[in-house]
Amino acid sequence: MALNQSYDLYNLLYDKFGVKKDYYRMSTIEKEYLKNLSIKRDDKSLRRVSDIKLRIKNNLNKNCFNKRYQIQSFYEYNMIKDFCKTIDTKDYELLWHDDYNFKRNQLYKIIEGDYFCCKDCDRPMEFIQRQVPVKYCYLSKKLK
Repeated sequence: MALNQSYDLYNLLYDKFGVKKDYYRMSTIEKEYLKNLSIKRDDKSLRRVSDIKLRIKNNLNKNCFNKRYQIQSFYEYNMIKDFCKTIDTKDYELLWHDDYNFKRNQLYKIIEGDYFCCKDCDRPMEFIQRQVPVKYCYLSKKLK
């Protein structure tokens, strides 16, 4: 199952004056770079989801239901939730929560760089991040 997050990085690009940069105004270099970043991000997310699936399966085999699994997005949560529907979770369901005591960095904005002068004057893209609560999913006893 492929993630459909790739468009997000195009929506985060701003010019050096703080104005959101439309897709049609992006250079081909910027489009290609953001496409490669999106592919790498999606691959990393799929690896994280497959690792969590394996951990859930192993924990269910050990009857261990008190583990939390850190996720980055609701896309990942939905993929794991769909996986849990296919296996026997022994009257447990997958839930999620935000832990406001712990924060992680999340990409908030990408500011374009300058690549038109010489190598000494070039300014690379700037990645702005913000602190957001950590998201976890966990198995909880189903309410009857």
